[in-house]
Amino acid sequence: VPVPITFEHVVQEVKEWAASNPEELVLLFHSHATYQYSNISQYTDDGVPTIVEALQQIYASMGISYLSCGDVYGWTVGDAMAAGEIKNTGGSVIALDFQDSSLSMCAKMNWVESKLVTCYPTKSDMLSLSSSSSDSSTRVTQDTTEGDANSTFGIPPCTNSKSPAFGQLHQYLLESANNPASDDSSTLGPPASLDRYPFSEMQAMWQINAHAAASGIAHLSSLLDDTTKSNIHKQIVSWIHDEEFNGISVLAVDYVTLHGNAIFSVLRTQCGQSDKIEDEYCGPALAPPRIFRQRFSTMSWFLTIAAYCIFGIWIWVIIRHYFRHYQHERQMKRLEKDMEYAREALQCGGGGDYVASVD
Repeated sequence: VPVPITFEHVVQEVKEWAASNPEELVLLFHSHATYQYSNISQYTDDGVPTIVEALQQIYASMGISYLSCGDVYGWTVGDAMAAGEIKNTGGSVIALDFQDSSLSMCAKMNWVESKLVTCYPTKSDMLSLSSSSSDSSTRVTQDTTEGDANSTFGIPPCTNSKSPAFGQLHQYLLESANNPASDDSSTLGPPASLDRYPFSEMQAMWQINAHAAASGIAHLSSLLDDTTKSNIHKQIVSWIHDEEFNGISVLAVDYVTLHGNAIFSVLRTQCGQSDKIEDEYCGPALAPPRIFRQRFSTMSWFLTIAAYCIFGIWIWVIIRHYFRHYQHERQMKRLEKDMEYAREALQCGGGGDYVASVD
């Protein structure tokens, strides 16, 4: 699907944000690069991937450092900020990938297809997870497989607060962060080799597959609507605040403008995150951010406006019809009264019987 925005425009927005927040380090991760036409050579004559050469030119023209994953191994945050400093505008930005033909990400992605958690879980999802989990919220019970008219296959979707999808996602994140270290991409857990994967990603979001996409359409919903109506970011904030994860390197969420500041707050105040934060004033010792549920999603807002418009038009038609009918009755009564006056006048003046005909 063509997107009416250029890559340079997106990077320029990042550059402007970094200039406005000079104390923050921004990392740009690339991944899953593809080529529009199969006849395009993926490598230059020098053996450099074509897409890497293109990115090198773009970032060089914008004054942004474009590095390979191994370049940052062993760096401190201070080292990274110094390397990513933008001379003209200020701020620190570093673009990172393996600089291969597909722009592989510098993080173990913890994306295991057989364990992905969607907003619309199926019974097979529940059975596969409950068999490997001690978390009671992921077990298949009669309560989670019967009754709800808004559920898919009898299991409530994530927009229902009793949905087992929350337990599934919780378990997925726990395994991503706390499992034994492994470089196997088909196994959840942090990486074992930090020179290969300097970062570890936790995908704290509802994933999409064919079943979830079809179910979302059937519910007149979207990924952003599911994120909003499920209030999943409140759960994520709670899990991070309670320090349930051994370590968080890269946290991926959808719709970051929704409660993103709350997520940022609990990440920044984790114990050990900074030497500027004392142990008695970090993590669970601090009160968690207060998050209020947003009742109306984008789809709900548009449907509500449409319903009000239709209702308003209906009321307008009724009122207009009423007044037109009312005016008609009043005019008929006035005409009848005028005719009565005319009849009396004719009778008094002529001394005989006269008949007035009015068409």
